[in-house]
Amino acid sequence: MALIKLNTRSIPDAAITPAKVSQNLGRRNIIINGQFQVAQYATSVSSTDGTNEDYTTVDRWFFRYGNNAPGTMTISQSDDAPVGFAKSWKFDVTATGTATGNGHTLFSQFIESEHLRNCGWDYTNPNSYLTLSFWIKSSRTGIYCVGMDANDVGGNFKFVKEYTITQANVWEKKTVSMPGHASLVFNNDNTRGAELGWNLASGGDRDNATDNTWHTADASRVTSNQVNFLDSTDNNLYITGVQLEAGSEATEFERMSFSEELAICKRYFQKSGDYNQYMTNGSSTTSFGTGAKAWAPCVEWGGSVAGHATHILSVEMRATPSITKYGNSQGYWGYISSGGSAPTSDNSLAFHIHLYIGADGTGVLGVNNQASGSTIWGAMGGWTASAEI
Repeated sequence: MALIKLNTRSIPDAAITPAKVSQNLGRRNIIINGQFQVAQYATSVSSTDGTNEDYTTVDRWFFRYGNNAPGTMTISQSDDAPVGFAKSWKFDVTATGTATGNGHTLFSQFIESEHLRNCGWDYTNPNSYLTLSFWIKSSRTGIYCVGMDANDVGGNFKFVKEYTITQANVWEKKTVSMPGHASLVFNNDNTRGAELGWNLASGGDRDNATDNTWHTADASRVTSNQVNFLDSTDNNLYITGVQLEAGSEATEFERMSFSEELAICKRYFQKSGDYNQYMTNGSSTTSFGTGAKAWAPCVEWGGSVAGHATHILSVEMRATPSITKYGNSQGYWGYISSGGSAPTSDNSLAFHIHLYIGADGTGVLGVNNQASGSTIWGAMGGWTASAEI
C-alpha cells in the first residue's frame, strides 16, 4: 500500500491575530445596512427640525435635529462611494444654522441589546474592545465626534471619540476602538441596547465631553472641538462601509448581497407594494397614493358586507409592529364597488377597515359594511409595518 506524505509547516504565533482570524468567521458586523444599499423609505428627502426626521431614507439609519436645532439638509442615498462600494448616505446643507444650548444634529443607528451582549465583546473588561470603522468624505474638513450611548445603563453613559476629516472631498477610512467598562450592562433582549451616533453640530450645553472616554454626563455628546457642519450651504458629507465588531482591530468590511441585507432590514420595517414604490397618500380624496397594493375581497352576508384577507410578512419582525395606512389624501383606504374604485373615508357608509399584523408575520385585513344591499367588492390601500427601535 502506498503511503501519502504530508508536508506541514508551522505558523508563527505573531501571524495569528484576532483580526486575521475573524476575517474568516463571518457575521461579525453588528451594524445593519452599513453599506447603505437598502432604502425602503425613500431615496431622498429635505429635512429640517420637525420635518423628515427619524427613519426617512436608508433602512435602519436614524436622523434628527434635537431640541430645535436650526438648519436644513437634503438627505439621500448616493451613488458616490469609494472603490468596493456602490452606495453611500449623503447630507447636503441647503440652509445654514448654528445649534445653541442643548440643540444638536446627528445621525445614528440603534442597536438591539442582545446583539451587543452576544457579539464576543467582554464589555465590562477595559482591556477588551469594540472597534468601529467607516468610510467618510466631506467638503467640510475638521474635527468631528462619534460616540456610543449605552441605554441599558440608564441612557446617560456615553463614549465619545474625535476623528478628523483632513482632506476636502476625498474618501477617508476612519477607525475608532472603544474599551469595555465595568459599568456597562447589555440585557439579553431585543430592546435598545445602545445608540451609535455621528454628530454634525451641537450647542454649548453638549460640547463638554472628554475625548476617548466613557462618561456619565447626560447631555455631553461631543467635545468642544466639534465642527459646525451646517455653517455653509457648500457643505456636504457622505458615509459608507460602517462596521462595528468585537476586537481591537478593524477587519475588512463584511459584505452582503442586496437580498441578504433587505431580508435583515425587514425585521424592522416592511411595506405593501414593490421595493421601489415609496409609500405616499393620494393627491385628492378620490385618488390612491403609491404602494396601495393590499387587497381584501368582500361578500354580502346576513345583510352586511364583510370580507378579510390574510397577509403573511416575508420576515418575522423584531416586535409587534406599528401599522400606518396609506390611501387617499386623508390616508383613507378605498372600497372597490360597482360604481368605480374611488377611495373614500374609512367610515363612509359605515364602512370600516381593520388592519393588524403581528410580530410573527401573520396578519389580518378586515372589512365590514353594515349597510345592507351595498355593492362593494373589496377594499384597497397601502400599509407600512414598523418595528424599529
